[in-house]
Amino acid sequence: MSENTQKNPWTLPLLLLGLIAMALIIITTVPQFREKVQANFQTSEKRVILAKATADFNGKGLNLTVIKVKWKDQIIIEIFPYNNLKEENSMFDRIVLSNSQDAYFSFQNNSTNLAIADVDNDGLLEILVPTYDIEQNARLNTFKLRDDERGFERMGINEL
Repeated sequence: MSENTQKNPWTLPLLLLGLIAMALIIITTVPQFREKVQANFQTSEKRVILAKATADFNGKGLNLTVIKVKWKDQIIIEIFPYNNLKEENSMFDRIVLSNSQDAYFSFQNNSTNLAIADVDNDGLLEILVPTYDIEQNARLNTFKLRDDERGFERMGINEL
């Protein structure tokens, strides 16, 4: 066998080609490996809208549209005044959740990745944004309208 290996110059390249083919088959069929390889080749600068919701946040006509956006390794919450006249909207607030991945949670018997609700029963609506952090720990980010009604702030665990 070793005589044939030494005499045939194609044996080693064919063996390497076979090993590479086996590795590619394993990478494409095992989801964990495939996702890691894809992540190394994704350099998209494209923003992707993940969810959108509109509500009256203070019960007095403060109608806002909340958009959950994925960009690079960030989840961004963009809040705009809702305008029935379809005029150019100006941004009301922007919240960046770095090193986050999109997540879903069960809210009122529905699976969602963005919700608006009055979780602290104060008459004002809060924004609920489920995410996973870099270590895949689930987070329910909750944002409350500030007292001056000019933006949102993160709610602490004691406020819920």
